[in-house]
Amino acid sequence: MKSWKKKLKDELNATVPALKEEVKNAPIITAQNDAFCIRSGDVLVKRKIGILASCAVVAILVIVITLMAIFGVFAPEPILERYVFSLEINPAVSFVTDKEGNVKSVKALNEDADVILCNESALNKIIGAPLTEAVVIYTDCATRLGYLDLTLTQNAVRLSSSSDTDKNLIANTSESLRNYFMTNGIFAAVIEDVISAQDLSKRMGISGVKTLSELTKKVQSLSVNYSERNIGTANEEQLKSLYETYVVGRQLFDFVRGELLDNVNSILHNAQMLSQIGICSCKIMMHKDNPFNPIPVDYWIIKKYSNAQYSAEFSALMNEMESLLAEYEKTFGTSIGSLADLTSATNAYASLSSVDFEDLFKTLTVSDFLSLADNFVGILKNIGSNVATFETLLKTPKTSEEYVAQMKTALGKIFDYRAERYLDIYEAKREQITSTDYDTFINGIVEEYGSLDNFWNKK
Repeated sequence: MKSWKKKLKDELNATVPALKEEVKNAPIITAQNDAFCIRSGDVLVKRKIGILASCAVVAILVIVITLMAIFGVFAPEPILERYVFSLEINPAVSFVTDKEGNVKSVKALNEDADVILCNESALNKIIGAPLTEAVVIYTDCATRLGYLDLTLTQNAVRLSSSSDTDKNLIANTSESLRNYFMTNGIFAAVIEDVISAQDLSKRMGISGVKTLSELTKKVQSLSVNYSERNIGTANEEQLKSLYETYVVGRQLFDFVRGELLDNVNSILHNAQMLSQIGICSCKIMMHKDNPFNPIPVDYWIIKKYSNAQYSAEFSALMNEMESLLAEYEKTFGTSIGSLADLTSATNAYASLSSVDFEDLFKTLTVSDFLSLADNFVGILKNIGSNVATFETLLKTPKTSEEYVAQMKTALGKIFDYRAERYLDIYEAKREQITSTDYDTFINGIVEEYGSLDNFWNKK
C-alpha cells in the first residue's frame, strides 16, 4: 500500500506545478456566515467548512483519480490470448497454447528435443492438439526413444508455467501426464512448477523477457529445431563451428558411439583379422621368393600374374593370404581387393592400438570424437555397417541450406536408431499402477529427498 502511495505522490510532485509564494502565504477566509448547523437527535452539531477549502479538496481528488486512471490503477487485468509451458524429460520443449489450451506451436529447447520434433508424424499430432494430449504425445515419443529410462524405479518430468496461466489448464495437464505414466506402468513423478514469466524465460534459456506476452512472442519467433538457430547470419567459419557442435558433436556422436558400443566384439575381431592380414601381406612383399624381388610387390598384383611360379614356402604364404581374405569377407560382408583397401581399413585403427575398445567407447567424449570421427566411421565400415550417411554428414556444410539439410538427415538417423535400440524396453509388458501405489511412490520420493523439487535437482 505504501509503495503505490509513495509512487503516486512522487508522480504528483513531478506533474503539478509548485504554488507561488503569494498563494502559499495568502490568509484562509473563514467567514461566520459560512457556518451552518445539523441536528442529530438532541445534539446540535456545528460544522464550519470553508468554501475555498472544499473546492481545493474536490480539485485535488479529480487530479488524483485522473492520474490513477492514467497509471492503470483502475485498468482491468489484461486478457491473455497465449500461454507458454515448458516440459523437461530431459529433451526439453516449449509449448505455446491459446487461452483454451490448444497448442499453437512447439519449440525444442535443447538438441535432444530436436530428435523428437524432427519426426513429422509426432510434430503434426502435437500442433493443434489440446495441451493435455500434446504433452502425452511428446512424452510417449521421448519414452519410445529411450530418453525416459524405463529400467529405473524412480523417474520424473517437470512441467513449468507462469503464474499468469490458467490454473485449471496446468492442473489438467499434470493429471494427464500422471495418467499416462500410471496406465503404462511407469513410475515417474510429474513436478508441476508455477513461476514468474521472467523465471520461466530463464529456465527456457531466453533472455530479456519480463512478461508472459513478451515470452510468448520470443518463443513463437524461434525455429522449431534448437540446432537450427543462429545460422541465418553465420559465415562459413561460424557454420563450421555450429555444425561441429550441434550436428557432429551431438547427434552424430550419439549415433556413432551407440553403434560402436553395440558392435564391440565384431570390432575387436575385425582389428585382429586385419592385423593377421597385414602381417601376412608384409611377409609376402618382403619374401625372397617374391617373383618381383627385390621390388616388394603385394599379394594382389602378384595374383594378376597367373603363370608365375612360386616356391613351396612362398606358395603357402599366398594360400594363407587367400584364406584370410576369404574369411574376412565372409565374416564382415566386405572385401579387401588391394593394398590400398588394406591400408585404408587398417588406418581406421590408427592411434587406437593396444586399447580396450569397450572402455574407449564408453568413455568417449565429444572432443575425442571430433578429432577421430573419420576413424570411428571407418571402423564401422570395416565391420560391414552402412556408413554412407555418416560419411556425408562428416562433410562440413558451406551454406545454411546445406547445414539444415544435413542436420535433418542426422536427426532422422538418430531417431530411427534410438527407436530400434529401445524397442524391446518400450514394448515390454508392464502392469498398470493404481492410484494408491502411485501415491506411495510419490510419498517415498518426498521422504527420501525432502521434496519432489529436490529429487529433480539431484537426478
